[in-house]
Amino acid sequence: MTIPYGWPQHPMMGRVEMISPSLPMTFVYGSRSCIDGQSGKAVQEMRPNSHTEIVVIQGAGHYVFVDQSEDFNQAVLEICQTYNQWEG
Repeated sequence: MTIPYGWPQHPMMGRVEMISPSLPMTFVYGSRSCIDGQSGKAVQEMRPNSHTEIVVIQGAGHYVFVDQSEDFNQAVLEICQTYNQWEG
């Protein structure tokens, strides 16, 4: 996190290596969020042989699904379609 409050009690970064590399991940951030996306980039680096994607929704803050609901819904739909093709 990039702000001096709201620190997670159980940060995911220490547990990422426990997740199967075959499990795809997508991080969705708002371009105006106080969360800067560094966690997603770090996870990409930790999982070089896995599908780890970062999606940035322009004009959205931290609550992407509220700030830009149509863009968020479209992004989630596209993510689901991509992952569904893998299971195909």
